[in-house]
Amino acid sequence: MKKITCFLFLFCLICLCAGLAMARTPLPVDGKSEKSKIYQRIITHPGAVLQAAPGGSSLGETAPTFTPFYVFDARDIQGETWFEVAPGTGGENPRWIKEKDCSRWDKALTLQFADRMGRRSALFFKSRVDLENLVAADDIAGTWDGILRAHEQNPAMSMLVDTEDRQAAVPRDNCSVPCDHIPIRSWPLFHAQAILREMIESHRRSKDES
Repeated sequence: MKKITCFLFLFCLICLCAGLAMARTPLPVDGKSEKSKIYQRIITHPGAVLQAAPGGSSLGETAPTFTPFYVFDARDIQGETWFEVAPGTGGENPRWIKEKDCSRWDKALTLQFADRMGRRSALFFKSRVDLENLVAADDIAGTWDGILRAHEQNPAMSMLVDTEDRQAAVPRDNCSVPCDHIPIRSWPLFHAQAILREMIESHRRSKDES
């Protein structure tokens, strides 16, 4: 009986050590140590492809737009940088992505869509000029709806990168600024917020000067 108990104890100890040896942690943000647990992250661009190995062909799985991943490794292959990424800090289901198909995402605080009661879906423009044209339109609501219809009919020729998911409204009790969380598609929200803030300030200055 004692021999069986000792054997089971040693077996469990070996399994534990093997699990610890296989455990991985993401790369820390530049200037931070692993103990800080502030890890490098990326967020995918539209059409980004995840590969099983770096330097692979274009035949892979397409990642959902603006999806966050933790970075576990980086390699330069034939002049291109590839990141090994995984959705969680444990490194499960790792994939490789080209640097040009993603953006660094080392943010801890992000925004979330507001309750959509009484408002239209958010639009994410490819260029600032198109956004400014919408703001300057005489009929903003009508122009907005026309842009959305054109995007739905032919996304490839649309002036939009993407739109807010109209099938998933944010409930009233969930309109907040989450901490250390990256909701899907939050990257363009920051970009749009910066552009709109600058446009509002520019309009205010023009009114003051006149």
